[in-house]
Amino acid sequence: MDALEKLVRVIDCETTGVEDDSQVVEIASVDWRGSGVFENARSTLAKPTIPIPPTASAVHHITDATVEKAPALASALDLFAGAPIYCAHNARFDQRFLSLNGHWVCTYKVALKVWPDAP
Repeated sequence: MDALEKLVRVIDCETTGVEDDSQVVEIASVDWRGSGVFENARSTLAKPTIPIPPTASAVHHITDATVEKAPALASALDLFAGAPIYCAHNARFDQRFLSLNGHWVCTYKVALKVWPDAP
């Protein structure tokens, strides 16, 4: 398979915060195969086992009421599993919360390499 035909799942998650004990409240992704076409957009809420702090809700506008009927993270992750490559901005952060196997590409690191003087 040509490298440009490999599936890349561009993914992002929202959490209850940035601390080590924070939990995922939303995951979204879109698939890209290098042809310039994005497909299979998907997203789901995930119900954390801890309350969502107001400081986190102020960023992503997701509240405890929003996720009241959402699936647990383990169930939500099934929608996103199976890609050989995942791509995220600040991938290390997303990897902390998403137990998804595959190679990870970090657009933040790429941006720092390409534009080292950017503010």
